[in-house]
Amino acid sequence: MASTDVGDVSHVTPTAGITAAAWVAGTAPHSWQATAASGSPVGIKGADVAARTLALSVADLFNTPATLAVARAEPDRRCGARFTYRALLGNQPPRLDYRRPLR
Repeated sequence: MASTDVGDVSHVTPTAGITAAAWVAGTAPHSWQATAASGSPVGIKGADVAARTLALSVADLFNTPATLAVARAEPDRRCGARFTYRALLGNQPPRLDYRRPLR
């Protein structure tokens, strides 16, 4: 796994994740082999499987509100109803402003 913002987001709302085979076993991530494999028939089929899985999972959640309610209650159950998330950086702005217009 890689570093993502999911750790921060999961303190506020339930999250889920999946992995799908889109490369040949043993392919190093962030390599030209991974890039090439992603555009190959194997990679496209893997992306299709991932997209269908996510779409059907969301459809299931919409059709079963009780499951969604249980997932919604889990963060409070684990952290306590009074839990307040505080980012490690505090309220300071990010060091880089990616939205600043280029000069």
